Amino acid sequence: EETFNGEQSVGVVVPYIKYFLPEVKIVPIILKSGFSLQDSRNLAGILTQFFNDGAVVVASIDFSHYLKSLAAQEKDKLTLEAVKNQDLEKIFSFNSDFLDSPGSLAVLIMSMENLQKTKLEVLNHTSSGEIIGNNAASTTTYFLMNFH
Repeated sequence: EETFNGEQSVGVVVPYIKYFLPEVKIVPIILKSGFSLQDSRNLAGILTQFFNDGAVVVASIDFSHYLKSLAAQEKDKLTLEAVKNQDLEKIFSFNSDFLDSPGSLAVLIMSMENLQKTKLEVLNHTSSGEIIGNNAASTTTYFLMNFH
């Protein structure tokens, strides 16, 4: 529990899983900063060996950080394009203006590729500014994506 205490990527998602799917078993994984492309490739290869038809993979990633809404939208366009093109080197070149965990995004993309789930559908794209009703504030952006 100490590892996950205060870890918002897990702490935000798990209560919803527990509430809506109380019988579901989860394996939370936190990737440290500096997680490399090769580390991501290795982890995706290991993880996909354990996935079955009922498995759901959730990557909790914040996208652009601390930017005004317009600047964040521009960064998000570039990030989404890299995701659509599975351009992992580009994703790893991004700093926190684009996303907070390139490794997590890469593991997700490679895992979905290993499972032949490469069709990307963006279900929602929003920001903390939109959520609180203040697009003038610095913001963090979020995507809700589905691979199938």
